[in-house]
Amino acid sequence: MLWKKKEKHADRSRGTPEDLIARIRRDVPRIRDQGNPPEKDPTSFAAYLCDLCNTPHPLSGLRQCTLCGRWTCESCWTGEFYICNSCNGLKKLHSLQQGRESTR
Repeated sequence: MLWKKKEKHADRSRGTPEDLIARIRRDVPRIRDQGNPPEKDPTSFAAYLCDLCNTPHPLSGLRQCTLCGRWTCESCWTGEFYICNSCNGLKKLHSLQQGRESTR
């Protein structure tokens, strides 16, 4: 006997932020594990590269994204959710989609 499979996104009716973040985590590819260091700048002794804009910064000037693990500089960082601008774009797309589904 065949059983119906529950859809992955069937429980979207709650609309809580945890559901949104869980959906984003499934769609974001993991670039680097948490705690792994950023790439060193080959032209400098003590600088590291931002993974998004590829500019050199001291280690204290970079932050690691909680979703994808990229190391980003201040201009490539979204402080509201502690994520990089790349993941923030995906968050905006998911929240738009969630808003469209809740109006149905």
